[in-house]
Amino acid sequence: MQPQDNELTQEKRKQEIYNEYLFINAAKTDKMFAFLFGIQWILGIVFALVISPKTWIGEYNQVHIHVYAAIFLGGLIASLPVFLIFRNPGATPNLKVTIKEGLRPASETFSGYAASLKA
Repeated sequence: MQPQDNELTQEKRKQEIYNEYLFINAAKTDKMFAFLFGIQWILGIVFALVISPKTWIGEYNQVHIHVYAAIFLGGLIASLPVFLIFRNPGATPNLKVTIKEGLRPASETFSGYAASLKA
């Protein structure tokens, strides 16, 4: 084995270790975001139930639309990123849905959804 071959195999091994580290880190980050999306959904439901659980029309009351929005719309918003993360943790498409270069579509949508629950 020549010195050049040894250096090439060392560089190749370093790159493999680095890529493996990046993948493991991306998978852990994805799982953290899946957890955060679930927490956001649950907190949206809790806030809707605490802040405005019922609407009154005269002497009749009914469940406020924010409660339904928190349950169904919040679940819909959280379902795509969580599905992608559990289907293939650490994959590049997950970054585009959850977070990359600041907030991305699902995170932004949750922000707007949370703001609408306060109204």
